[in-house]
Amino acid sequence: MSTAAAILIVATLLTVVWWSTRKNDPRLNRIPTPPHALPILGHALQFASTQAPTQLFNKWAWEYGPLVRVNLFGMETLLISDPNLISTILRRTETSLKPATQMIEALRSVGLGKALVVFQGSMSHRRVVRKLVEQPFSPAQVSKMQDSIVGVGLQLREDIRNEIARSQLNEQTDRMAFGADEIDLMRLFKKTAFGAMMVLAFDMKYEEYSKMIDLRDMERITNKISTRVDYPFRYWKYFKTQSDRECDESVKRVEAAADYFIKHSMEKPDRAEANLLRGFLANQSSPDGEKVDYDMLVSNVIGILVGAFDTTSNTLYSIVHWLAREPRVQEKIQREVDAVLKNAARIEDIANLDPKEAFKYVYSVIREANRITPFVFATGHVTTQDMDLGSVTIPKDITVILMNTAAMLKSSSFEDKFEFRPERWDELDSNDELRKKELFSFRPFSGGAHICPGRHLAIAEVLYFIVILCSEFEITYKPAPEYVRIFARTPLDLPLQIRKRNNKWE
Repeated sequence: MSTAAAILIVATLLTVVWWSTRKNDPRLNRIPTPPHALPILGHALQFASTQAPTQLFNKWAWEYGPLVRVNLFGMETLLISDPNLISTILRRTETSLKPATQMIEALRSVGLGKALVVFQGSMSHRRVVRKLVEQPFSPAQVSKMQDSIVGVGLQLREDIRNEIARSQLNEQTDRMAFGADEIDLMRLFKKTAFGAMMVLAFDMKYEEYSKMIDLRDMERITNKISTRVDYPFRYWKYFKTQSDRECDESVKRVEAAADYFIKHSMEKPDRAEANLLRGFLANQSSPDGEKVDYDMLVSNVIGILVGAFDTTSNTLYSIVHWLAREPRVQEKIQREVDAVLKNAARIEDIANLDPKEAFKYVYSVIREANRITPFVFATGHVTTQDMDLGSVTIPKDITVILMNTAAMLKSSSFEDKFEFRPERWDELDSNDELRKKELFSFRPFSGGAHICPGRHLAIAEVLYFIVILCSEFEITYKPAPEYVRIFARTPLDLPLQIRKRNNKWE
């Protein structure tokens, strides 16, 4: 018998013993639960027919109500899609919740254990780290980075031009297919997102950082986080597959690169605000600055790389899907972009504008995409103590999944709430009462103590990249994509067509 088989048998026996002695908390009995739960396995086998647990979680949230009880290998999990309950829970995250165990273990396994102090350390320590992370991502600091963001966007434009040229366009139609065998659009977006963070955070050009880490390292790490989140048994602690070993090597390269980036920035203290990392270091070294140890700093640098890599690229991909699916929206963006660029001497001059004001409709498109297909449409937590929510008491050590997108859509008063209509944001921006009601549960970047500190930078990047993309190209759409993965909401099989448009502003 192989070692792996023996470990699996022992783990199975321990699970059976644990499950047979476990008692369900009677306070959860009145919460509806989906049918067909099996002994020991619970509802786990029902996930075999779907590519991501969140797809089934979302289905159950709509079918069984604002509170749904799910059993996964004997572990009770609550799906919550009531906006009032979610708001109450998020206000208590510092004292009553911690991240879901699966996510904690998955992040630890790729070198992000120290960054988890933001969620797991003492309250005072968490606030220190959050302050350290949030300051360099503030709107004021992001506005100083607009030149660099536009520069990265123009490189994306150049990459697409080169891909089109290499694909030998038909000279008569000037058109090509964006398919798996043609242009890998997702890979271009990943390259752009990664390149943007390397420039903005570390002031590093491609020729410098590509010698240490590349896209394959980041893909291995983010993909491994995604798969490990779904595993109930943390097998990688006991034996490693080939892909696990490859991921470990990528983690080593990323850790070494993070160490180099920090030391490289420490050698240039006179440029304290030149990039995000120097902002961290400047705050760390100031008399009243917050202090963290070096390992924690390395871990947070890795966290920035991983987070920025997946979030920006997947958000771009999702928005491109909507632009291709809704030609009216794409045409309206093009008209707005043309009108602004007509008054600019060069496209680079858009870096001097307030992007949310200059490109209001593009910003509405981004918010609408985040309303329907956000990067994070559910977040997992574990209760650290009994949590009395008035209508229900959630016992300690229960996993809760906050279904943010389902909560917002279910509570919306818009008749067309399932339609992609960016114009609704004009109505919301001009009506405070409607805005307060509709956006009570709008949390594309999570909320409370766990809100994404890089949200302002992410919006600025995506906005500028979409403006530059639509200034030169038209995108059309073929079949509807499917979405997979829990760590990043990634559309699969997105064949598009792209062609150079006649720029009215040139």
